[in-house]
Amino acid sequence: NLIYTVIILPIALMMIGGDNKGQSAWKSFGKSLSQPLVFLPILGAVLAIAGVEVPDVIKNSLNELGKTAGGVALFFLGLFLSGIKMNVRSEIVFNVIVKNILQGAVILGVGLALGLEGMLLKSAFIIGILPTATATPALAVANNVYKDEAASTVLLSTLVSLVTMTLGIVVVSEWL
Repeated sequence: NLIYTVIILPIALMMIGGDNKGQSAWKSFGKSLSQPLVFLPILGAVLAIAGVEVPDVIKNSLNELGKTAGGVALFFLGLFLSGIKMNVRSEIVFNVIVKNILQGAVILGVGLALGLEGMLLKSAFIIGILPTATATPALAVANNVYKDEAASTVLLSTLVSLVTMTLGIVVVSEWL
């Protein structure tokens, strides 16, 4: 999550930010780091590592938000996907192959090369073959770019994951 939050998300925001034209790459990157979607998880990680104790009122409020986040994301995804026409093009198929198959294979290969084993290797592999996350269409909608492609990728990735997740579970239970 930190790699996604600290590296991938700021770069993605920098690349799709329409108002960054004419700015230096560092200024655009700095602007993307100032987005709440980026700096709040980083702040949370820093506070946790530093051992800062958050008051119970704030902790309870944040816990309630955290409990609803998954449901809200899925609700948003359902609304978003209900309004699209499935568009299967080579670009979408490529996205799905990379996310549902290649990413898991790379994670498995790197994990084995690093000597990971047991539940850690199994968990990393399963996480790698999960379908495309709801963050993709959320960013697309928020920035009014790549919306149809993002939605089609998530929809196709979710459908394909019925097969890839089943195969992934077989790999984990039989060979790892």
